[in-house]
Formats: sequence, C-alpha cells, structure tokens
Amino acid sequence: MKNNQEGMVLVLVLLVLLAAIVIGIAVMRSSTIEARIAGNERAYKQDFYVAESAGNYAVANFDAFASSTVINMNTTYPLSPPVGSMISSVTISVQLTRTGTSPVGEGSSATQVTTNYYKIISDINSQNIEIGVWKNFPAQ
Repeated sequence: MKNNQEGMVLVLVLLVLLAAIVIGIAVMRSSTIEARIAGNERAYKQDFYVAESAGNYAVANFDAFASSTVINMNTTYPLSPPVGSMISSVTISVQLTRTGTSPVGEGSSATQVTTNYYKIISDINSQNIEIGVWKNFPAQ
C-alpha cells in the first residue's frame, strides 16, 4: 500500500494560513484600540492644559475683575477670556467663597484689611480646574 499524504500538506498549509489570519486580525484590532486610547489621552491632556491656561489668565487679570465687579457670596460670575485666543472656548467663572482674615505671614494687619477668598473655575470639555485666590480690601 502506497502512503499518499499529499492532501495532508494542503490541510496543514490551510491551518497555518488560518492561524496567521487570526493573529493578524487580533494585532490590527489591538493597534486600532491603542490608537484610539492615545488620541483620547492627547485630547484629555490638551483640554487640561487649555483649562489650566484659562485659570492662569484669570489669576493674572483677577485684580481688575475684583476691583470693578461687586461680587456676592456663593454667586458665580463669568469672566470673559480674550476673543481669538486658544482659551476663548473655555468657560471661566469666579465665585466668592468666604470673607475672613489674611493668611498667616502675609504681612497685612488683620484689623486694617478684610480678605475675600475666591474660587476661579475654568471648564472645557469636562475638564474642570479650580484655583483658589485671595484679595485684601481696606477694612470698613
């Protein structure tokens, strides 16, 4: 009897080819998911840094805003970012959280000044940054 195994080679080649296809599909799906993760992380970080920049802008311009606006306790006031800048799409708001004495070691006399403590909130695409700021005013 003659051993005829020519069909067996074809079956083995087809199995190896099928395994290679399955591995290739798995690698493609994995790389696609990894690319999405990297894109989402980049967008998340970009939104975070834009919100942080808006908060820094608000801190830098806070004296002018606080001096020109009557701010009531626990009421949120919008602060407009500069038009045409990268932070123009950020929502910036200021809230007076409490009134008290100056921080210890600040250098002002507690009887001569009243200190207002504010919270600056900058928000873009669910990225929310809160910055605490205080400002002294002459005691009344």
